[in-house]
Parts: sequence; C-alpha cells; structure tokens
Amino acid sequence: MSSATIDAIYPTPQFSERSEEIHALETTEQKIVFIIAVITAIIPIAFSILLFIWAEQPQLVTASPLFCQLIVWGGELCIIAIILSSIWVNDVLCNLTIWLFVLGLDLLLGCLLIKNYRIYLFFKKVASYVIKPVPDSNLMIGIGIIIVIDAVIIAIWEIFFQITSVYNNVDNFRPIYNYNYCYSSAEDVFISILIIYKGLLLLAAVFVSVLLRNLDSDFNEVKYLALAIYNLAFCFMVEIIFWRGIPDYWLKFVLKYILAIWAVVITLIVIFAPKFYFVCIGKDHTKGGIELSNMVSNNEKSTLKNKIKELEREIEKLKTH
Repeated sequence: MSSATIDAIYPTPQFSERSEEIHALETTEQKIVFIIAVITAIIPIAFSILLFIWAEQPQLVTASPLFCQLIVWGGELCIIAIILSSIWVNDVLCNLTIWLFVLGLDLLLGCLLIKNYRIYLFFKKVASYVIKPVPDSNLMIGIGIIIVIDAVIIAIWEIFFQITSVYNNVDNFRPIYNYNYCYSSAEDVFISILIIYKGLLLLAAVFVSVLLRNLDSDFNEVKYLALAIYNLAFCFMVEIIFWRGIPDYWLKFVLKYILAIWAVVITLIVIFAPKFYFVCIGKDHTKGGIELSNMVSNNEKSTLKNKIKELEREIEKLKTH
C-alpha cells in the first residue's frame, strides 16, 4: 500500500495535534457554550437589579418580590453551572456544578410551582368567601422541602458513588482530541432519580396551571407563569432525548447546554419582561383579577361585590409579609 493511500486512510498527525496537555476552553464546542452562557448570564443579573429598583411598584409588589428574586437567581445559578462546565473538567467542578445546577433548578421550578399554587388557593378561597392570605414565610417551607430532597439525593450519590473526572483517550496519535469528562459508576441511576423527581414537580406545576386556565384573563401573571412552566416542560422532555439519544459526546455537550440556557432565559423573559413593561407604561396588570368575572357564577357576583373591600385589605396584608 502506497504512502499516499495510507495518508488518505489515516492522515499523519500534525504537530499541533500531538499536544497532550488539555487546556481550558480548548475545543470549539466549549467556546460556543461558554460565550452563549456568559452573554445570557447578564439577563438574570439585569432582572434582579430592576426588581430591586422597582420593588415598590404595585406590578411587582403583588407578584412577591422575594419569590421573583429567587426565580431570577435560580436561573443565574443554572447558567453559572453551565459556564463552569464549559471551561474545565476536574473532580471539584464535576461535583460543584451538579449542586449549582440542581439548586438553581429547584429555586426556578419550585418558586413557579409554589407561586401558582398560592394563586390557586387564593382564588379558591375567594370563590368560597373565605379570604385569608398565604404569606411568603409559609411558602418558603415548601421551597425548602424541595431543595432538601434534592440535597439528600445528591449527597448520597457523591458520598457513596464518587463523581470524578475521567480522561477519555480518543486517539493515541492525536492527543489533542482526548478530553476529560465527569463519571460515576451510579450516574445513570441517580440522574434517573433526579429526572423522575423533577418530572413530578413539572407535572404538578402543569396541573396547577391547568386548574387556573379559566382565571380572568386580566390576571396576566397566571398566563405568563403558565407559559414559563410549559417552556420548562418542553425543554425537559427534549433534554431527556438528548441524554439518551445522542451518542456523540461533543454534539450532546453543545445541544444539552444550549437547550438548558434556552429553558432558563426564555422562562425568565416570559415571566418578567411583561412586568417590567407594565411598570414602564404605568399599568397595573393585576387589577383585573379583582373582578373575578370568570371565577364565579352570576348569582355569586352580588355577594362577591360585598367582599371586594375585604379582599383588597387582605392583598395589602400580603405586601407586608
């Protein structure tokens, strides 16, 4: 066989391909994810600043500034985890990024679920003429439980089945194509457990959104929360397909992280862009919800009118919790 034929089948490694040292942001795929993640990381920070500046605006007060900040910083933690994963792989980062991403997702998804559930309880009580606010302090217990469950799962995983950085030797003659990746002997088991848990939370969030689908259309926060939840549910299902359906490591690397960034950023934009818009134009988008036109029958409306003042007083109490 001629040398030309051999080179055609297996080209002679170039000098630049023989480097055995793995550098940060070495591959094109890492650079793509890193650049996109760094740019999008600005969005949650900007939203957090606006929430702080406009904290006294009625459009944000009624939406609970505390939960809004938790949602925003939950998204930011997810993006930080992606940034760290794209830069480098070692034992510390393999473990740290899991904590950051799961905690961020808990804050993001958990707060959406809890906020929607509070709205459901609130209007359910209004329809039954029993008006009592559910303060943030009570709902934080729910968020805490969601986080603790994940913390226990990850702690068991990392303590008994270590997550380590493994060197994948793709090509002996072209070491530049070799790479490190995170590995655990129980990876499939614990990722499956986390997926099932997150799937149940998403199902609960979607279920509550469906229960609120007939709420007065003027109560716009419900509509935006529902869209955000549907976006997360769609991205969640596609992520599962990427996890099992794409064998190529670097293709999976790019697609799964870009989709995760999309899930976070679009969710935040859907929730907060309308609120900031209403603040800018001076419109209180929650006032229409007081009418409850689609929540009760015509016979009940006359009774509800006598409850409107009481309802407004209880809303004011919500602002102080």
